Formats: sequence, structure tokens, C-alpha cells
Amino acid sequence: AGSKLVGCDLGEGVASCEDLAGHTGQVRGLDLASASGWVISAGEDGTARLWDARATAGAASLQAHHGAPLRDVAVADEGRVLTASGSTAVLWRLSGLLPPEEVAVLPGTEGRLMRAVALSPNPEWAATAADESSLTLWRVGGDRAPSPTSLATVGRLTHLDFSYDGAWLAGIGPQASCAIDMRGSVVPRCQPLPHTGEMTALSFMPNTHKIAVGGADREVVLVDLEELSGPGGRQTFGSGKGVVRALAVSPDGRWLAAGGENADGRLWNLGASGLSRGVRSGR
Repeated sequence: AGSKLVGCDLGEGVASCEDLAGHTGQVRGLDLASASGWVISAGEDGTARLWDARATAGAASLQAHHGAPLRDVAVADEGRVLTASGSTAVLWRLSGLLPPEEVAVLPGTEGRLMRAVALSPNPEWAATAADESSLTLWRVGGDRAPSPTSLATVGRLTHLDFSYDGAWLAGIGPQASCAIDMRGSVVPRCQPLPHTGEMTALSFMPNTHKIAVGGADREVVLVDLEELSGPGGRQTFGSGKGVVRALAVSPDGRWLAAGGENADGRLWNLGASGLSRGVRSGR
């Protein structure tokens, strides 16, 4: 973690990068709205900043002040932004570079830091997780007040994300994991992910219900959420040199990248039929 952000354009096959200056404290959260090209960052300086990733002459910046350090942030293509600060989350609406409009406050438990937030592509749903053994699903669509549903977990969750179509919500943490099928009409239920030990990073594969999970065991596991109850649906990648701290998948789903401790960077070409080769770099 640090206060420096770097934006890179890979369109010409060679990375062209520039610093995105503004945060004065550690950056704790980062999210991308793929259709609009907006990137939003959240920092311990109590600000969220919005960047236009498509800008050719430097990214634009929008600053939103909070009363406490921000722990996480999520953005959706319709201009919805969810930030986590203190023991609460705040839902915002963006319109270009105009000042953000506060839509709703999603309160947590007093004294429990909000650690993770997520927004569904379906504007009806948001999710939050704090320093307690539960996560909260919020109905936030329409003009009605946000309606929470709390689900118990075996431990706290530190990362949350929805699949591309909102059909699944996944969460991971030091001793817990949770996958929820959002399509059912019954009460949502947490299903554990098949990854043992502390889980530290996750990323959904584009246009699928598969999720990559990394952990303190230095491995990356690709899980098909539609096969959670079956014998298959799990693919393990080689062990790295350090704890996996970040995962990212290319928009076409062909490349999976993992970043970890001990300068461990790994890149896999998934190809058309699964894992085909891996490349490791570190310095």
C-alpha cells in the first residue's frame, strides 16, 4: 500500500504510464467501471478520487471528502459509487465531474470498521462487510430507504465483489469465505469457497461465474461457482514466492495476473482451453 497511483495505457502493446497524483495517504481501495472508463480510488487521507482512464492528456480528478479514512470503494457504470469509511458506507451518484450527490448512508455496527463494499451491476443491490462475522446485503434500488439483510459468516470478510451480471456475490477474509447465488427467490445463503487457509485476493473472470482466489498459501485457485457443490470446478495454479495480494484478469479473459509479497509477480495465459502457460517476474 502507498499513496502513489500509476495509470498505464497498454493499447499499443507497450505500456505508457503516468503518475496519478493527489492522495496524501495510503490508497486502500481501487475500482474500475469498465464500460465508462472511470477509475475511482479511496485513501486514508479521507478522500475518494475519480479518474478518467481514457484521457489522453492526463486523468481528471474528482475529490469527495469524508470524516474518516476510506477503507474501500466500488463503482458501477451508471455513476453509482459506494465508499467505506469508519463504521458506515455511503452511496453516491456521479454526473460527469460535477460534485457527487449523496444518495444513502448504509450504517454498520458502531465501533466496527467497515472493511469492504461492492455494487451489483443490478442497481437494486449493494453489499458491505465490517469487522464482524457477517456481511450485509442492501436493497438500494428505487426511492425507498435502503433495506438490509445480514448473513452470518464464520469470520470477518475483507474483500467483496459481484460477478459481471450480478448473479453471484463473493467475499473472502482471513478465516472466512462466502459465495451467494443472488438469483434465487429464497433467503440468500453463504457457501464456502474451496480454498483453505487465509484468503487475501479475489477477481471474477469477465463474462463468467468463475472467480480467481489467492491466499497466504501462495497459491491461486480458479473456482467455477456453478460447480461449488460438485466434484469439479476447481483449478489450482502453481505456488508463488509470497502471499498473494492482488489479482487481475484481462477484459478478454485470456490473461490472469497475480501480485504478491517478496516481489512476486505471475502471469498466466489461460488460452481458449484453460491454463496453457505461466510467466513469473520479480525484482
